[in-house]
Amino acid sequence: ELAGLDRKPIRDLRGNHSMSEPLEPRDIPEQASVVEWFHGLKQRDPVWARAFGLYATYGIRPGELWTLDISRLNQNKYHELIVRANKTNSTRVTYPYPVEWFDLFELAQFEVPTNTATTARGRGYIPTRQFKRLGVEVECYTLRHFHAIQLILGGIDSATAAKWMGHSQLMF
Repeated sequence: ELAGLDRKPIRDLRGNHSMSEPLEPRDIPEQASVVEWFHGLKQRDPVWARAFGLYATYGIRPGELWTLDISRLNQNKYHELIVRANKTNSTRVTYPYPVEWFDLFELAQFEVPTNTATTARGRGYIPTRQFKRLGVEVECYTLRHFHAIQLILGGIDSATAAKWMGHSQLMF
């Protein structure tokens, strides 16, 4: 026990991060590069191209691709995407930004790609590996960071941006 607390639940919350490993800054792409990559992917695999577009437009986490409820995606002009219980064990609604990318990346035709992974961690690796296999060297978390930057540069207030991305406001 530590301060009267059982250590096991605390250990279970520990992530896979190591303070001994230096953090490398991400190279965040320009919008033009993201659009160019989408068009290249679309020629090779339209399903994964739209998944790529969804990552860039909604900023979801890698493994969240298979937790999505897309039932409201095409119901109205807001193109709401529901991300069901995930890393934070909560469900959230998020919106496309920039909104024009919903049409540019043909997200009205989005379909969830096949998933063969049996664990959440395994699902998280699939998209980046697929993009690499198809000739685009970008990690999903880089697209997530790209999306967060687009929200802030676009004037979306930090509380809203954090909510859409599944974070507390303190993350921004």
